[in-house]
Amino acid sequence: MHWSRVISRNAFYYPREVAIVRGKRTLTFEELDRRANRITCLLADIGIARGDRVALLSHNTIEFVELLFGAWKMGVSVVPINFRSSPQEIQHYVGFSGSKALFVGESYIPAVVPVIDSLKNLKKILCFNDVGDSLSSSLLPAQVEDYETFIGRYDGNRIDVSNLDEEEEALLIFTSGSTGAPKAVSTTHRM
Repeated sequence: MHWSRVISRNAFYYPREVAIVRGKRTLTFEELDRRANRITCLLADIGIARGDRVALLSHNTIEFVELLFGAWKMGVSVVPINFRSSPQEIQHYVGFSGSKALFVGESYIPAVVPVIDSLKNLKKILCFNDVGDSLSSSLLPAQVEDYETFIGRYDGNRIDVSNLDEEEEALLIFTSGSTGAPKAVSTTHRM
């Protein structure tokens, strides 16, 4: 089964059940599905297409999960970047993967700023709050936009995921092996 169908199916059968909890914040399956649909619309709107990749620099957050499912709903692979990565490693991962967008938790903006001008292949850099109650958008570099403001433009209506293939790439993960140099490992939706 394609991973994108998990949230859609649960939103249909268990819409009011809690899907995810982080601190005091919770989302039901229906809310998570709608937010993932908004991500799908956002990606399409900025020119991301099926088969493309988007990078994600964050620790575990609700936005991390909704981005995964939103990207997967349109056949886009996610490149999670280790939050301990140096600016040069971030630059390498984004460039090597060919990621078309970067989603970054606010606390990791300082790691992106030194290399932000070299990330020219990105169509969009979106930042979400991962530390407090609200994003300090006035402190963001000019190239970075507020995630919540951007996804708020979309309604989150149901997205058809019936044409997705479980053999499509779900994640491109960078891991170090015996040499210590990062290696890209691709994984599909096949369970």
